[in-house]
Amino acid sequence: MKTTRSTLIQTAPFFFFFNTLINAQTIIVSEWHVPSGNPYTTGSAGSIVVGDGSMDSANSATFYGVFDEILLADGMTISLNADLTLAGGSIHSNQMRFGVYDSDGSSTDTGWLGYFSQNNLLRERNDPNTNSFASTGGTQTLGTGSEQNSFGNGNYDLAFSITRDGNLVDVLATLTGVGSTTYSSMRTVSGDTPNTFTFDRIGFLLGSSLGVDQATLSNVTINTVPEPSALAMSLLSLLTLLRRQRR
Repeated sequence: MKTTRSTLIQTAPFFFFFNTLINAQTIIVSEWHVPSGNPYTTGSAGSIVVGDGSMDSANSATFYGVFDEILLADGMTISLNADLTLAGGSIHSNQMRFGVYDSDGSSTDTGWLGYFSQNNLLRERNDPNTNSFASTGGTQTLGTGSEQNSFGNGNYDLAFSITRDGNLVDVLATLTGVGSTTYSSMRTVSGDTPNTFTFDRIGFLLGSSLGVDQATLSNVTINTVPEPSALAMSLLSLLTLLRRQRR
């Protein structure tokens, strides 16, 4: 089929609309905060390095990323994905925690709501809450998952997602990679009654028992998948746009 300038002009709004729809689903980490853990460096919104490689310099570190507030509509999912590299010391997986949170108006790292993974456990933060976001204090265990082989120094992929289903949420966390052995863990909870549907933080803990000399978190992405009704409206708008182009 011959492509003419007229055809390109007519189809341009389609590509613009489609590209805008895709990009709108990606959320940018606007800044990093490190309540505890020095030294650290941030290369970009999607990466942070904690510790300088000296013995235990990344131990007992907590750090979090800030993004624009997202309110989950019914059927909507928010997901966190990142690459994690740990170096140095003796690693214990119950001291590696990560999650998606609602700062609930707090200007510090305390009083947050939301969910985080600890080893093969999923925890939800109670409301109200006065503890640091990575603390097990003021939390409840939602359930356990599976864990295979030993967690150790190496490279890992981590993922965390929250999906709204009516007045409930489904939560999934995975951590896989190659440390001292090929390690994998998965934690999932379905049908939990949440304390919040709003999220604006991702948070991480490198506990005191990790013995980490340096931790690198890179390729951090936060995405949302629109609820079915929003997707249907987007498709309807796209079809209307295409009809107008044909006239």
